[in-house]
Amino acid sequence: MRCTYSYRHNPVKECPHQATDDSVFCVFHDPVGGKDFSGMDLVETDLEEAYLSEANLSRANLEGSNLLHADLSDANLANANLSWCVIERADLSGSDLSEAILSNASLRYSDLSNAKLTGADLSLANLENASLVKADLRGAELYGANLSGANLFGADFRGARLYGVSLTGAKNLRYARFDETVVEEVIGDRLVREGKYSEALESYNRAIDVYLLLKKLFAEQGIYEAASRYSIGEWRVRGKIQRIAHKAIGASVEVFLPLTARFGKRWLAFLEGHLRWLANRFLWYTSSYGESPGRVFLTTLLVVFVYTFLYWVLGAVEGAESFLENLYFSVVTFTTVGYGDYVPKPGYHLLAGSEAFLGAFMMAFFVVVLSRKVIR
Repeated sequence: MRCTYSYRHNPVKECPHQATDDSVFCVFHDPVGGKDFSGMDLVETDLEEAYLSEANLSRANLEGSNLLHADLSDANLANANLSWCVIERADLSGSDLSEAILSNASLRYSDLSNAKLTGADLSLANLENASLVKADLRGAELYGANLSGANLFGADFRGARLYGVSLTGAKNLRYARFDETVVEEVIGDRLVREGKYSEALESYNRAIDVYLLLKKLFAEQGIYEAASRYSIGEWRVRGKIQRIAHKAIGASVEVFLPLTARFGKRWLAFLEGHLRWLANRFLWYTSSYGESPGRVFLTTLLVVFVYTFLYWVLGAVEGAESFLENLYFSVVTFTTVGYGDYVPKPGYHLLAGSEAFLGAFMMAFFVVVLSRKVIR
């Protein structure tokens, strides 16, 4: 006998499955929880509106199946194959999808709240407007996944690979958890240690894309502290690329070594790369890549005291005997005030001039960095 289930969302449809011996419904629509389909081959099975709450579908092969409007709440789908499945508007709340394959699956408008998706493969999956409230996506593969409009309240993305993911219009982004150092950068570091420089550059480039995405999204939502952290991450990875780019000439490093990469000479690339890396490190130590006015101010104090010490030790200032007098001269020189009550001795004018030059630059730099923070 054919299953007599009446579809709520498609009244004209008839269930294609046979009813069980003791019910008018098929095994999929029978409203009984805790069914066991573990390890079963259910490829391209029509399971629309199936009642699979608390069902055991671990290691089941559901590739290409239709799970539209299905109830999979609290189901065990660990290590299941759900690639290319249509799981739209389904209830997957509380389900265990750890290590499950969901590549190219469509989960539009589905409820995945409190779902466990650790290590799941969601590459190229469509989760548009899905609910991922408090979902655990640690270590998940999200390459090319579409999370546009998804509710990310409390979702945990730590350890997830986010390269190519779309988070346009995602809701409650501020309450989701992301790594401060993205996985793609961590992988790049490991590849460098293994001497796989071309692969490391590819991973670092992906890391930059992820940092740019997160920086843009958090900035658009007014979460500037998070946007600042990911801006720092982006510049940190740029420095790592510049340092090793000469070891992988030809691996699309022209954007990082614009002057020498086109010549294909490793020694030239080494020189430019390390000069740029040193500039990168200088920006990090002096300003956190333009994100920390406090660090610029501390650098300013350091410069003033270093010059003070030099003036004092060398006796470079006319009439200045004590450390405080040399400090006073250093401050008025750094700030380019120059009252004229103390002047450098012959032979030390260039030293004082170099401090004035640095002072003009550092004060302008401080104003720029501070203005960026205030304008935000």
